[in-house]
Amino acid sequence: MISQRIPPIPILVVLLVVSVGMGQNPTTIDNDVPLGKFGHFSIELLEAGTSRNGMITGEKASNASLVDVDVIFSLDSYIDVGANGNGFSLNSGNASQALTGDDEVTSTGSFIGSAGNTIDWRSVSTIPNGSDTMSTEFTFAARSGTMGHGRFIRYLDIDTLTISGDVLFVPVPRLRMTWSCLRSTT
Repeated sequence: MISQRIPPIPILVVLLVVSVGMGQNPTTIDNDVPLGKFGHFSIELLEAGTSRNGMITGEKASNASLVDVDVIFSLDSYIDVGANGNGFSLNSGNASQALTGDDEVTSTGSFIGSAGNTIDWRSVSTIPNGSDTMSTEFTFAARSGTMGHGRFIRYLDIDTLTISGDVLFVPVPRLRMTWSCLRSTT
């Protein structure tokens, strides 16, 4: 029996490709309430309003002490232009982002739509000072022709300490998603 050792280099290459696709430069926006003070809300944004970290400061229900908690496990934006299950993250491919104002992040990118043409997208995420709400507006526009068929999917998975945690957060941060009508530009 001949055994062959698989070199570790291909594994490293795969890990590097995955890391690059996940966005390595999050941009943090917040409501300008300092961390540790009741009502703090901040979020680390990747491209397309995607996040894995969102901090809030609230009171424990059991003893009213302040606690800082990372409450976002996963916040993602998907587009599905084909058969169900073939959606993809807007945070992949050619997406880019920039801080475009006080607590405002803009992301842009494009993808090939169901009609075979290029669809440009833009997302703008903001948190007003003192607010418990982050808003993200998505705009989609066909470079030529029609938009074709497609679905936009926004996924949010929130965690608070543990499944049985006794934390009561007041105010509770809200994430509001708005987007303009799908339209084509000619």
